[in-house]
Parts: sequence; structure tokens; C-alpha cells
Amino acid sequence: MPAVQEISVVSETIRSSQKARNIAVTYDNHVLFNDHVASICKSSFYHLRNISYIRKYLSSTTTEILVHAFISSKLDNCNSLLYGLPNYQAKKLQHVQNAAASIVSLSRKHEHITPILLHLHWLPIRYRIEFKILLVTYEALNNLAPSYIRDLLTPYVPSRQLRPSSKNLLMIPHFNLKI
Repeated sequence: MPAVQEISVVSETIRSSQKARNIAVTYDNHVLFNDHVASICKSSFYHLRNISYIRKYLSSTTTEILVHAFISSKLDNCNSLLYGLPNYQAKKLQHVQNAAASIVSLSRKHEHITPILLHLHWLPIRYRIEFKILLVTYEALNNLAPSYIRDLLTPYVPSRQLRPSSKNLLMIPHFNLKI
């Protein structure tokens, strides 16, 4: 365990922490989101277990509403932060979504989940994350997003005339990524 660092401000001492929570997202000091993913999984499986107890009394529509309220909302909350999440972490979140789809569809435990996700029109976790980022980008480009988001995007202007210059490419200066 690394040494705890302290900062003194006036008469107060502020100690560093291994993790912090902000807007329902737990950040660790290595930005791996291990605690955040574990928290999502734990809470989601708790709610899924409770929904499964009463599933036989619910219609498919009602069950889907409950799953969206308790599970999908957790999977989608600030999920753009999880872009580039390691596979072992993404698989944990995918397992939550698969369990939710099984409960909604009343499928058997070992039934293949991909057709069920397609039938429910649910994107797998990795694609949900990318879709959310692309949707916010689209909204920013079309003046549908708040100005603080629109201001993060700057058009990519090449130093010389190139063929793809007419394709409206973007460059995000904070990350030096081309989208």
C-alpha cells in the first residue's frame, strides 16, 4: 500500500485517498474503475434477485420497466467514463445485462443470450458505451447538446488540403483523438 500523502492548507490537513466517489461513480487512484464496476454488479444482482422472486406475477412489459429502472439505469449512468474498460471488467457488466435479459424473457439458464438481446433491442455493454459517446457527439455537432459539451469539439483542420477534409472530421484536443 503506497504511503498516504498529505497537503496542508492554512490550518487544515488533507489526506489523499485510495478512492473517491462523485456523481455515483467511484474513482480509484489508478482509474481502473474496479470498485465502480463491483458496486454496479452488486447492486444490480440484488435488484435482479428481487425481481426474479416476483417475476411469475409480472407481465413482460412490467418486468422490462423494472429492469430498465433498476438495472439499465445503473449500467448507463456515466458509462461513457468506462470507454476502453478492460475486457474482464466489461464482462462483469455484460453478465449483469445477460442476467437481466434472461429474467425479462423467462429464458432458461443455459440458453444462448445473443438472440434474446437482439429481440429486446438491447446493445451489448461495449456498444452501449460507444453509442452513448456517439450520441452526445451527434447532439453536440447538431446544436442539440449544451454549450459546455459543444465547446469540447473542434473541427479537424489539416495543415494542407487533403481528400478527407470534406468529411467533417473532429479532433478532441484534450485527448488528441480523431473521431
